[in-house]
Amino acid sequence: MRKIINLSVALVMFLSLFSFTGCSREEVIELNVYNWEDYICKDENADLIAEFEDYASEKYGVKVKVNYSTFGTNENMYNELQLSKEETENGYDYGYDLVCPSDYMIQKMIREGMLEKLDRSLGNLDNYDTYSSKYILDLFDRNGWTDYACGYMYGTMGFVYNPEVLERNSGGEYQSGDESHWDFPWKTYSKNLGTIKDSIRDTYALAIGKVCADELTTLGLKWKAGEFTDEEYQERLIAIFNRTDPETVQMVTEELIDLKGNVYGFEVDSGKRDMASGKIAINFAWSGDAVYTLDIADEAGTELFYAVPEEGSNIWFDGWVMPKGANVLYAQEFINFLADPENAKVNMNYIGYTPVVAGADMHENAIEWYGVYTLIETDDVEGADYVDEETGIAYYEYYLQDLIDEEIFTEGIEYIDEGVDEETGYHALTVKNIKYPIYDDKDEFIIGFEEDFDVYVYNYDVSFLLNTYDDDGEMFIWTDTLGRQLETQYPTKETVMRCAIMKDFPDEEMARLNDMWDEVKVSAIPTWLMIMIVGIIVLALILIPILSYLNKKGVHFHVKRKSKRLTLVKREIINH
Repeated sequence: MRKIINLSVALVMFLSLFSFTGCSREEVIELNVYNWEDYICKDENADLIAEFEDYASEKYGVKVKVNYSTFGTNENMYNELQLSKEETENGYDYGYDLVCPSDYMIQKMIREGMLEKLDRSLGNLDNYDTYSSKYILDLFDRNGWTDYACGYMYGTMGFVYNPEVLERNSGGEYQSGDESHWDFPWKTYSKNLGTIKDSIRDTYALAIGKVCADELTTLGLKWKAGEFTDEEYQERLIAIFNRTDPETVQMVTEELIDLKGNVYGFEVDSGKRDMASGKIAINFAWSGDAVYTLDIADEAGTELFYAVPEEGSNIWFDGWVMPKGANVLYAQEFINFLADPENAKVNMNYIGYTPVVAGADMHENAIEWYGVYTLIETDDVEGADYVDEETGIAYYEYYLQDLIDEEIFTEGIEYIDEGVDEETGYHALTVKNIKYPIYDDKDEFIIGFEEDFDVYVYNYDVSFLLNTYDDDGEMFIWTDTLGRQLETQYPTKETVMRCAIMKDFPDEEMARLNDMWDEVKVSAIPTWLMIMIVGIIVLALILIPILSYLNKKGVHFHVKRKSKRLTLVKREIINH
């Protein structure tokens, strides 16, 4: 009886322990996020994924964990979703809560019914709806994406180029302005100095720009002359860049095959490093990669530039979508977290791409990075931005626009209104006698200044994409900023208007492009290599049946490692 009682007590204690252990296990919400490589701020200084986990865990009272993975192309992402999907009562579960495809892939996923709708009744997309660029929101509305996607980053396609290398290697053939036209990488002086994207859609757009250059130029002139509204111009532009009729595809094929003999090669990511190192001088690039390239080149003491072709180009968008089966609540919370202006600034400054988030905060960020600053003497030594160790004089740092607005000219600073600069179309000023601050390597602290510095500056208008449709959207920038990071990250309205979005092609049209791409890529193989490959294949087809026959007859071969020659060892006749 005692044994039975002891057994009962032990069993109760065991079950109680199991019960308490089960209750103490922390609930974990796992969010599976699938994004482009190097496309979110995640380093020792700022980790937006870890910060979101902490934020969401505190807000919802459960532990939130993000399982973050990356892809290299839209097509890889799409294929992974198809492989991971599981059939459910309501259709399919794709295994991911949030993915970040580009414009044409978003359209394809909507068309194929792969996506959950956004649920604004949850109240957790307020940052995105409040701070996003009006232009971006309107664009999503016009294309039917608003119910399924939230914008993340946007940008243009153009050329990163090194004018110094081109001038040196071209023997005077290169002319400033060549980079602003689609035939740039086809120029004979650019042979083996350029790279293009190993991407069907992007490189097809490149060749369309070349094939239809005259048509695009005429269209643009008519738009500027007022013959078309902005909307009409955009519609015609989009139609041209998304043209896939057999005649156009054939012309594109011929142009790309011709281009293969002139460029250094295809690339997706290596072009950034090759440009910075000087290995190449032209790179067909996404604007975000262009900013990164210009930054690392600056660190190496090389000055690069970026240009969007005047005939028109592609404006691309990457957006967050939720595949079927996604955890809508937490997926939207992640989108909204990244749309907070402070997080958007951190993200932008880390990855180089431009977020759809706009408004005053982003305008201030642009001024902080690209505005013209000067130093003004102050008696407030403790609150000063810089104190000269030799003289003991303290200085405040002023943004030039604020200095002019507040009429602070105690240092003999003067400015001359130069009116509109004919070459650039920007309002220009000459500012005399400013003290130009010099910063440390990290651009964090002032370590000195240049005195009596005269500058020629432009008043650059960023209001279009920053939702500040007045003078507050303008900013004073250095003359040598043009064609570089600022214009790359913040294109003007005129630049954006002459850029077209990519459309999702029906299967028949996409098959035509795939055939074109196969033909182009095969043509890229050198003739001597193609002959060698064909020869090896033919030789293999001849030798394989011969060796198989000899093997059946008992003739065996082995390779002597020292001589590395095929040697006949022995022949045995085997009676079966």
